[in-house]
Amino acid sequence: MTSVRETRPPWSPTPLENGASREPWRRKFDALPLAMYEEDYSGVAAEIERLRTSGVSDLGTLLGSDRAVLDRLIGLIEVKAVNHKAVDLVGAEDEAQLLGTLPPEIFDEETHRSFIDQFVAIWNGESQVSIELEGQQFGGEHIDCLMTWAAPLHDGRPDYANVQIGFLDITARRKAEQTARENAGRLSRLYEVGAAVNSSLDIDEVLELIAEGTANLVEADMALVFLVDHESREITHRFGLGIPDEDIEGNSYDELEEGLSGWVWRHRTGTVAPSIIEDDRNGGKALRRAESDGHWSIAVAPLIGEGGIIGTLTAMRDSSDAPLGDEEYLYVEMLASLASIALTNARLYSGLRDTMDQLGQTQSTLLQAQKLEAVGQLAAGVAHEINTPIQFISDNLSFMRDSIGDVQSVFGAAAALADGARDEPAAGAAVAAFDQAVEDADWEFLNEEIPNAIHQSLDGVQRVAAIVRALKEFSHPGEDSLAPVDVNRAIENTLTVARNEWKYVAEAKTEFDEDLGNVPAVSGPLNQVFLNLLVNAAHAIHDVVGDSGQLGTITLSTRRIEPWVEIRISDTGTGMPDEVKQRIFEPFFTTKEIGKGTGQGLAIAHDVIVNKHRGELDVESEPGAGTTFIIRIPTEAPEPEETP
Repeated sequence: MTSVRETRPPWSPTPLENGASREPWRRKFDALPLAMYEEDYSGVAAEIERLRTSGVSDLGTLLGSDRAVLDRLIGLIEVKAVNHKAVDLVGAEDEAQLLGTLPPEIFDEETHRSFIDQFVAIWNGESQVSIELEGQQFGGEHIDCLMTWAAPLHDGRPDYANVQIGFLDITARRKAEQTARENAGRLSRLYEVGAAVNSSLDIDEVLELIAEGTANLVEADMALVFLVDHESREITHRFGLGIPDEDIEGNSYDELEEGLSGWVWRHRTGTVAPSIIEDDRNGGKALRRAESDGHWSIAVAPLIGEGGIIGTLTAMRDSSDAPLGDEEYLYVEMLASLASIALTNARLYSGLRDTMDQLGQTQSTLLQAQKLEAVGQLAAGVAHEINTPIQFISDNLSFMRDSIGDVQSVFGAAAALADGARDEPAAGAAVAAFDQAVEDADWEFLNEEIPNAIHQSLDGVQRVAAIVRALKEFSHPGEDSLAPVDVNRAIENTLTVARNEWKYVAEAKTEFDEDLGNVPAVSGPLNQVFLNLLVNAAHAIHDVVGDSGQLGTITLSTRRIEPWVEIRISDTGTGMPDEVKQRIFEPFFTTKEIGKGTGQGLAIAHDVIVNKHRGELDVESEPGAGTTFIIRIPTEAPEPEETP
């Protein structure tokens, strides 16, 4: 400990004449809050003078390096008197135990250093020294003291035979100062942790910062943070410091509920326990490390969110050291409060970010829908415009098909006439010109191929007309109210319009109930549902066959099962696991790569079938076994909902 020299002692020593009574001395110093000693240092002064004359130039250096010389000087000190407080300070049995030579059992390194300061003062001819030092009682208990050593003056010279030493017990002050320093350091670290936590909007980072701050602030061996969803009974986030991964990952909601965390949830308050194993509130549960390495103390504080308790912050310390107590819990509770605020901010930010992402996707979807609507209207107009010239072409080709036979008949008659006139000299030149024209025109080829060309052209025009008609019907805005719809024809139109999506990866098979009849539906949205499901089926098959040239199968079937019309769209694609099936109708949920799916198609399909048509939309799927979407539409128009 660093020595502290003062300009004057807190009391003024007065020497006693030889043979004078000690009682007035005791009465005087018993009234002071000091442990007082009167000691004879004359032997020490004489020995120090001898050392000087023997050639010693630096007593402090000599005493610091030669313990034997220091102990010899200490042994020359004689205690002549003590007051009652001196007996209490060092835990002696009585005054007699302190008289005579100094008892070595109460000396430690700090005390020895104080003796060096005293002896150097004698070397320098000084009369007083004031030092803060640490020592111990006879029983070994630690004490902190402010010692003032003073030799009374005679004719300006120190009287080392009547040195008076006062000890002021400053153990409580030292402890208060140490506690104040520790608390100031903790508050400083708490501020740093709070600043770091509040600057983060990432939930996992907040948990890590809080766990690290807790371990550092309360000197915990382990720190754990759990966030839970009480409704689903799941742990949503977790982080542990100083604990094996298998221990923290192995925790379940049920295990937390049965332990101290559950007690905190139910009582809505934190707690501290000196032993996690012995505390009844923990249900006898403990981490494997705690079971194997001894008892652990624990402090658990709740994390509070908008809906109540959202988790716990836990600190654990090996009880072989000082166990966690109320003071440590106070800091754990403050850290939990910081964490609660930061987690609320992080969750709000996460929700806001998700909302912004959804708004962005919605905007993109709406823009795409507007484009598709415009394209649909344009397609309907184009289909209408194309339909007229296609009809002209079809009519003309039909005319040519019907007329080519007459042309062939006329040509046959002309050929027969030429053959009959070959022997007539007057017709020889005309017949020769006819034969040359037939040869130049390659009439035999034309006679065979022109009917085929007309037939193929008619077939192509009919296919174009079918596509135009399907496009026109598919893209027609129609009515927003229910009207009779031919479901079989609607599916055929969808297959025609979307042919380019599926023809390279699949064969399309239709199994229609020809007696299905019409059903009350809104044609435009229903066509969109068929299109979405058909395109999804093609994409799922593509994920299986890739660019191999192999073809999967898409099967579209209809049947009437009162009171429903059931439409099934099946594919031989990848199929879906249960966790995907449970979410496929959620808005914005998609398993496709970014940029290849908005997550809106099936959500829209579900809305159209369930909400617009009061129908049902189900899915059957297994990984590797393909997928079947099942649409059920009422055969009778549902009653309109009453508005309040």
